[in-house]
Amino acid sequence: MTSHNEEEYFARETVEKLRKLHHDLVKKIGEEGLEQAKEKFANRCPNCGLEMTKLPSYQGVTLLRCFHCGGAFVPPEAAEVLHKRSQAKEHAIVDAIINWIRPEPAHGK
Repeated sequence: MTSHNEEEYFARETVEKLRKLHHDLVKKIGEEGLEQAKEKFANRCPNCGLEMTKLPSYQGVTLLRCFHCGGAFVPPEAAEVLHKRSQAKEHAIVDAIINWIRPEPAHGK
């Protein structure tokens, strides 16, 4: 049986490896490739590919939701708000998840 700390450690390690792979991919495709991807896939559900709907903002948090498959997207701004609130209320599980999805600082910007 693994402890929660061990689970969180391995989850963080996996996320860091995925971030590095993503960073390497972004370097490879360049700015033009990023713009093309954004035009093609913006507001699309990563699960089913249909367009996601922006939900009404609630206490400064706005999410995108796919009403077809039920998927949800937490934009970086919303993740930051949730992270700050979770720190204040000490919701360890929410805080851990938000840390995993939190965007990495922009490189060279």
